[in-house]
Amino acid sequence: MKMQHLIPILFLAGYCTVVQAQFNYTTTNGSITIMGYTGSNFAINIPDTISNQPVTCIGRFAFQHNGNASSVTIPNSVTNIGDGAFYECSSLTNVTIGSRVTSIGDDAFSGCTNLTSVTIPNRVTRIGEQAFFFCSSLSNVIIGNSVTNIGGSAFFECSSLNSVTIPDSATRINDRAFYHCSSLKSVRIPNRVTSIGEGAFLGCHSMTNITIPNSVISIGTSAFEGCYGLTSLTIGTNITSIPDWAFAFLERLKSLTIPNSVSSIGNNAFWTCRSLTNCIIGSSVTNIGDNAFSGCPEATIPKSVIHIGIQYFLPTNYIQLPPDAYVTIFTNRS
Repeated sequence: MKMQHLIPILFLAGYCTVVQAQFNYTTTNGSITIMGYTGSNFAINIPDTISNQPVTCIGRFAFQHNGNASSVTIPNSVTNIGDGAFYECSSLTNVTIGSRVTSIGDDAFSGCTNLTSVTIPNRVTRIGEQAFFFCSSLSNVIIGNSVTNIGGSAFFECSSLNSVTIPDSATRINDRAFYHCSSLKSVRIPNRVTSIGEGAFLGCHSMTNITIPNSVISIGTSAFEGCYGLTSLTIGTNITSIPDWAFAFLERLKSLTIPNSVSSIGNNAFWTCRSLTNCIIGSSVTNIGDNAFSGCPEATIPKSVIHIGIQYFLPTNYIQLPPDAYVTIFTNRS
């Protein structure tokens, strides 16, 4: 009887040894960092311990260019996913991230073109730059409620992404974070976000409405350029400057109120918003840059304005100016 029980136990021990042997790793202060993988399995289950020591980190580029893996399970023992850990794992369709992960490194899943969905656990505070860069099949992302920083180009060119939940913990959306997520239909910017970076939502042309909350104090160049599906735009009351190209090519936007907090409107800020027939410009604006409203059907300039750059308007367009404004207007450029 004892031998009958011993045989499966020995088999299981042997199997675990073989599985663990497929991982290259280092040991630091009693914790394991996975540095590489030599196996060929389609489903990779990263162990939570090796030689009775906890696996706490997936090292830099540990699984890069693995073309076999279709699914990866990261255990709850892991707290950090290193830079490029799963870089260009082109067959990866599913990843389960353990609940104790706190940081997802730069380029961690960059180029995983078949990854379809991801849930980022609640302990994660940082999503690295280009973390999901060009994950072109990624359609659904749930971001846990501890993330404060969404890195630059984190979801760059995720062209299938139609749903993303940004948690209330987020304070910054960095440059090109959702650049050209052309299927993204809606996104709620939480009211703790203070900064939206350059090109953060550039080319998200499936979005129909956006509200920039009052917590936001700065918007980057081209932040919402080319979001031509937008029919509703609300700009928060703590924005002081609208930068160059910020809302260019919003071709379906019909009405807009620029709040009184704004003092400057940059070059090409509302270039070719060709449906914008009702635009109320706040009474604190003093400077309007070149082509800020070029291609727009109508603009009424408040008395506070002291300088207006070159603007191109068609002969049928209408611009109403304050008496002391300095402005050069060209009609019918052709």
